[in-house]
Amino acid sequence: MKKLDYLWLILLAVGCHKQKEVLPQAPKILVGKWDWIAVEITLSDGTKEWKSLDSIPNKRGFIVSPAGVYLDWDGKPACCGPYGKFFVNGQAFFWKTGAKPDCSLVLCSYSPAPASCQNSKPQFQIDGDELIWTRCDHRSRYRRLK
Repeated sequence: MKKLDYLWLILLAVGCHKQKEVLPQAPKILVGKWDWIAVEITLSDGTKEWKSLDSIPNKRGFIVSPAGVYLDWDGKPACCGPYGKFFVNGQAFFWKTGAKPDCSLVLCSYSPAPASCQNSKPQFQIDGDELIWTRCDHRSRYRRLK
């Protein structure tokens, strides 16, 4: 009888196991080298406008390889790049990470986000060669380099 109880518990545990969400990796529309060209700022009257970054030296963008790996501006897998779920034009995807042996030596630091933003997932709106990256209330504009 005890064997049946154990079997019942095992079947119950397996049946209640939550399925892991399986999402595709970065879509082809995101592949390329993206140059950071502007940030959205809020003016004193509360309106928003885009501020060009053309005058800022050494501004960085990002690269998404054909394999869907997020790379730094030099084409190397980014130790501190984004991870997890993100959205492109409303559809959910996962970043594919590019493991680097020396990443374990890097302490990634991000500016603290407000509590309401802690679980926010990046949103990308892509229209041709223009991309807007939104996270919480922060928006950046990128242009795909040819």
